[in-house]
Amino acid sequence: MPTGVLALRIHNAPGPPQHGTFRDRATEPLEQRLNGFLARMAESSRTLREQREAAEKERQRQATEERRRQEQERKDEVTRARFRFLEQQARLWHRKQQVLAYVEAVRAELNDAEVTPKERETAERWLEWADEYLKRRNPLGLLRWNPLITREDRLYYRFAWNGGYGEEDEWLETWSG
Repeated sequence: MPTGVLALRIHNAPGPPQHGTFRDRATEPLEQRLNGFLARMAESSRTLREQREAAEKERQRQATEERRRQEQERKDEVTRARFRFLEQQARLWHRKQQVLAYVEAVRAELNDAEVTPKERETAERWLEWADEYLKRRNPLGLLRWNPLITREDRLYYRFAWNGGYGEEDEWLETWSG
């Protein structure tokens, strides 16, 4: 600004604003203070560089921490999905045990009851079908290949059952021996 006073100012100088201002004085002209100005300029440059480097290190630390947090979150989600898978397999196994017990009860009833040959033939065909069907539907067979190692993310996210009897009929849809 034209004030008749020559002044040099370092806008990014650390410290109070007056530490970055060099002007003519009655006892000391600006030309004699140029060495101090250049030294302050170098100091300001070094300080700003150190601040930028510190800020960059902090950003990198935060980014690393965020990546670590996201990775832990992903691992936790896979663990939850694995547990849902385990629960589902246990439910299926329990359900198969109930159906097997029912088939055995039917078989015992067929042997104990007086039935006609035609009824016995129909019941035995049905029991043969049930036995074959239950052999193909084995929830324990899913664990022969290791679902914890292969395609873990894509495999487990399918198993989001949250309980209750209104679930989809995974007996028919989820597994097939």
